[in-house]
Amino acid sequence: MTSCTLLGIEGNQASGVSKRLDETTEAFNVRKEEFTAAKTRCSHFIKEKNAEKEGERERSLMDAATSGFGLAGQRRPGRQPSIREGLDRTKQQQADDDIAKAMYATDIPFHALEHDLWKVAFKSVLAAGPGYVPPGRRALDGATDENRRPILNLLNVSPRLVEFIKAANCEGKVKDKVFIARFITQFIWGLDDPRSVVQVLMDNATRGSWPLIEEECPWVVVGPCETHVGDLELEDQVKKIPFFKEAISHAHLLRKFVKNHSHVLAEFKNAAETMLTQPGPTRFATVHIGLSSLSRNLEAVSKALLSEHVVKYVRDNRNQRATPESPTLGALYQEAKDVSQNILFPLGLQLVLNCMDPVVKLLRFSDSDGPTASKMQYCKFQVQEKLKALTLTEAETPWEEGAHSWPDIQQELVAIHRHRWDYGYTILQGAEYLLDPEYVDMDQHEDIETMEAFRSFVSKTFHPPLPPAHDASAEVKAAFEAECESLKVRCANAEVQLLQYKNKEGVFAREITWTNAKRVSAADFWALYGSEVPDLQVVAMRACAQSCAATASERGHKVMNAIEWKKRNRLSWETVDTLIYVKHNHAQLRKRRRMDGGLAVIPWAEGLEEPETDWVDAWQEEEEANQAP
Repeated sequence: MTSCTLLGIEGNQASGVSKRLDETTEAFNVRKEEFTAAKTRCSHFIKEKNAEKEGERERSLMDAATSGFGLAGQRRPGRQPSIREGLDRTKQQQADDDIAKAMYATDIPFHALEHDLWKVAFKSVLAAGPGYVPPGRRALDGATDENRRPILNLLNVSPRLVEFIKAANCEGKVKDKVFIARFITQFIWGLDDPRSVVQVLMDNATRGSWPLIEEECPWVVVGPCETHVGDLELEDQVKKIPFFKEAISHAHLLRKFVKNHSHVLAEFKNAAETMLTQPGPTRFATVHIGLSSLSRNLEAVSKALLSEHVVKYVRDNRNQRATPESPTLGALYQEAKDVSQNILFPLGLQLVLNCMDPVVKLLRFSDSDGPTASKMQYCKFQVQEKLKALTLTEAETPWEEGAHSWPDIQQELVAIHRHRWDYGYTILQGAEYLLDPEYVDMDQHEDIETMEAFRSFVSKTFHPPLPPAHDASAEVKAAFEAECESLKVRCANAEVQLLQYKNKEGVFAREITWTNAKRVSAADFWALYGSEVPDLQVVAMRACAQSCAATASERGHKVMNAIEWKKRNRLSWETVDTLIYVKHNHAQLRKRRRMDGGLAVIPWAEGLEEPETDWVDAWQEEEEANQAP
């Protein structure tokens, strides 16, 4: 519908309006004639210029035809392309195909190539030359969110609650040891009670910042995440034991052939009860997960490779290649078939899994926000004993005679474990092991390293405050000296009070004390029965309530990816940080209400000698059940 607006004009103004309309019409006609003349002149000028350009083009084409060179370095129409031009086009097409495959496989949208940063990246690769090697995941700058921004997650893991504090966007900054140390120490000093922070657990890649943090905050113990340390131990086993590397490469070949060929995958699905597990790159113990899945489905893989449909598919396409440099389908099939039919291959898989199992169980035990740190020393000792107790009979040997030596492999396994044990050790772990009531009857006091760790942690617990300024009053300086003397006395008292605990004197002599020790957490035990040894009680309660893993920070990345993803990528950083804070901490508050504010109690089950469904799994299953609608 079109709308009109009618303007009413009063009668005494009509004659004046008519006169002005006549004058306007005459002026318009004059302007129209001038415009038509100018348009005609411009048209003639454009035609002349086009004729001159056409003449120049004809002359240049004639010159190119007689001289053997095309315009702007292009090949003349009708001329046969040179070998170099043909090779250049082949390389260009191959590069385009590889980029397209990579974008397909990694779910990168094609419009991403229009972004200026992609163009800059490709130009930088060309400028780097043929020797350029793409960076690995760990070589890039730190953990990133869905928009590939480097971030730092900061969480407060207290005895009864895991609180997400903030996620710092480090885009445009160098995440070196100085930056990380300053970021953490500024937060600690900004707390109402900075000394409430007992330890800082971090990724092992940030090890250079640890001394800087302890220098700035002397009462803090900085150490590695034990879950990451366990994962590094598994990586060491693969790298340093040739048989492990060989068995895993064969398993990877078999798995890759099944997953990358739709005909084989379809036959495998028909024969298998479960799919081949494909853990994400950020999961821990990915090698163990993949090998376990393949070991369970090895029979189905063999059936799929020998099925009539797959054999016909390979026979019809045996010369097919994924790229010009890759092996043919027939060669890949024959290699995978040889691996699956090798009677030693299942034995090798089982041996690798048996050697990894103790480490994986320790890794799963440490992957928790619960107070597991005091158990780690004894658990690591148990892993060492399990590795030493592994046996290999002649019937179970997965290699030809003389190819490998089982005693050498076992010795290397123990050496790797000892190395990672020392790598993850901190004075806090030594003090926790000494003060955990589960291990009261062990002779830790005879171990020099453990006792030295205990004394060092006591000194950190009662570390003197910062000295007053030079211009402070005499009263302030006197109060500072008095407090330092008081802290020295408390240090000495804590060491002496350890004897009463280890000798089970006073309240520790009661049978009910040790009956209840199995029913409460180690920190709650000291809260209940430590009043007779008050200075040691302070040390023990700070030590025995600590977690040994920084995986809560990893779960912060998961929460972030649920909030900000590919189709929801325009949120400001402040909004993202606030949403993560609400979502993460709301879930923790629900967990706290379900636990009635109590600490998680780790059963006295001789460390790793637990039932298959341990307290961590039971806790997580209960949480999932309560969250279900």
